[in-house]
Amino acid sequence: MIVPYPAGGATDVVARLITERMSEDLGQQVFIENRPGAGTMIGASAVARSRPTLHDADGRYGDLRAQSNALRQAADLRSGEGLYPVCRTGRVPLILVANPKTVSANTVKELIELARRSRVR
Repeated sequence: MIVPYPAGGATDVVARLITERMSEDLGQQVFIENRPGAGTMIGASAVARSRPTLHDADGRYGDLRAQSNALRQAADLRSGEGLYPVCRTGRVPLILVANPKTVSANTVKELIELARRSRVR
């Protein structure tokens, strides 16, 4: 299974849980190869060029098809052909946090405004 992110992130952790069970069910070891970079294009390209391989992305399958044609061609993903979603393997919510001692914003709107006012010109 190719994970297009560095080891230790949420996608990698989910992939490790899945491949552990797959290994048990298949009676053989299923390996993970982390191929981060280029907005997941390196990992997706490796899958597109390989024999049957799983690509554990983070729900950005549509992003692969939305990438510019030049990027897809450079990554051997000319039309996204050969890459098909199989199933959702997990869902990981993201949160935005800030230290209230150093950031005087309580909402995203306030944080954006603070960033705009603080921007160096």
